[in-house]
Amino acid sequence: MKVIVCYLFCFFLLVACSNRFEGYSERPSGLFFKLETIEEGNKRIQKENYLQFKYSLKNYNGEVLDASRILMKVNSVYESGGLLEALSLVNEKEVASAIFPVSKLKEELDGAYAINGVADTTLLFAQIQIDSIYNTDEFLSARKKFIEWINRTETKDYDVLREELAMDKFQFENRIKTEETLSGLRYFFIRRGKGEESGYGKRVELNYIGRFMDGEEFNSTERLKNGVQDFYLGQEMQVIKGVEEALSFMREGDVVLLLIPSWLGFGVKGSSTGIVPPRTPIVYELELKKVN
Repeated sequence: MKVIVCYLFCFFLLVACSNRFEGYSERPSGLFFKLETIEEGNKRIQKENYLQFKYSLKNYNGEVLDASRILMKVNSVYESGGLLEALSLVNEKEVASAIFPVSKLKEELDGAYAINGVADTTLLFAQIQIDSIYNTDEFLSARKKFIEWINRTETKDYDVLREELAMDKFQFENRIKTEETLSGLRYFFIRRGKGEESGYGKRVELNYIGRFMDGEEFNSTERLKNGVQDFYLGQEMQVIKGVEEALSFMREGDVVLLLIPSWLGFGVKGSSTGIVPPRTPIVYELELKKVN
């Protein structure tokens, strides 16, 4: 009789555990998984793919512990019981939710992930969405095209000498000495960071202030809703070419002053808002806050 009661207790315990997260299915690895949206197509991650995805991690109380976008190379695909397995179960552009302990994330990322004050046994409630999946050839080809675009400069419609003199004057008046790239971008590092190097396809988070040569401010990330701007470098073209080029040789923590000629800025038409006139060189102070 005691044995029967014990078996019944274990049975009901297992049933209760499997149903404790409504709408989720439990995988053999222990991962709880739920597909939120369905997209046409069946493009899923494979070994050696490059993967760009959004994620948010919450605790049991719904408090956000971490949220970002990231570029990751997938070395292998297996039933990890964590984030990697969840990503392997969704197609490109689909949204899914998953539940797994912090320890699984540490295992997948070789201990590189940690949230201060959160125990390894803590359950993470994750929401993920895959933005893009590339095989190695696709990724390397896209990166090559981005580098070629950065290095391609066309100045025939610009008064190069006038803009060069304006930038020379700015340097003299502010007593700074800049480096210059082949495109004509001038830069001066205010502070050097020690974080991860930026690069094509990586998610970057930045602060910037845009000014005219006389010091008047015309743009700033402080005006944005979250006070920062983030995007995948080289793929979303959310900033002017001079800033894209600077980000390609910066690393997390860097703060740099940029003198940007108009052919790397707002061009022959000026800004879409009309604030920056056509063929106008500008100054940007740029901080690369985070690289994923």
